[in-house]
Amino acid sequence: EIKPSNPHAAALLSAFSEAANGKARCCPQDCCTAWRCWSHGDPPLAPITAGDVIGESVGSPRVLFIDNLDSFSLNIVNACAILGAEVVIVNGRGPQAPSAAEAFDGVRPTHIIIGPGPGRPEMSPLTMELAQCALAGSLGIPLLGICLGHQALCLAAGCRLVASPRGPVHGVPEDIHHDGQQLFGGLPSPVRMVRYNSLVVLEAEAKTEEETIDQQGRLTACAWDESRTLVMAVRHTRLPVCGVQFHPESAGSCSGSAPFNAF
Repeated sequence: EIKPSNPHAAALLSAFSEAANGKARCCPQDCCTAWRCWSHGDPPLAPITAGDVIGESVGSPRVLFIDNLDSFSLNIVNACAILGAEVVIVNGRGPQAPSAAEAFDGVRPTHIIIGPGPGRPEMSPLTMELAQCALAGSLGIPLLGICLGHQALCLAAGCRLVASPRGPVHGVPEDIHHDGQQLFGGLPSPVRMVRYNSLVVLEAEAKTEEETIDQQGRLTACAWDESRTLVMAVRHTRLPVCGVQFHPESAGSCSGSAPFNAF
């Protein structure tokens, strides 16, 4: 018998049971205190204050999650919710996707995560617009790109996005070598994470600084694959902006909650 360890888990278990019995609903009612959806045309959310209570946390962060239609999107959402964040999901693709300004003003987030998804980052104008705003320093809050979101940051910075010279990987655990800073603080190097990608980031052809990988010296590589040749994570040299190519939310990733907690 599966016994839930907290009210959030109980709500999820109830929803799964209802789905199995043909009574599915869009999301568990009790979980909506931890995550919700916001769409173009919805009224703006009230800003979070220090005294707000979300789930069981006081003064929790509000994460704007850009959903790029990946099968792992809700894994990321729930990983953040379990850590105490309120997560607001916004569709990143299609004609109903808002602009970056609309999403930012409507959700009023304290953090932004650009989620993974199929294809290239250019397929989501909202993703690319947020990546450009983050690099320009106009957001004023932390931003994390995962897989496609990581690629969007690098592409917006002038890096190249190409088919991986080592071939595509899907659900492959791999030892990730990193510098132990920020997202990787306290984690051993290498650390086992799971990869799902066929495209990888290469350094810009015309760099301005040796230590960075982009054209304007804004992004530095901070993690690499087992061969130490493919970039697996980047961070901004000055701003709270970072991206990871792997999927920390995957069940096969070791200490996958640590990067989310550090973010």
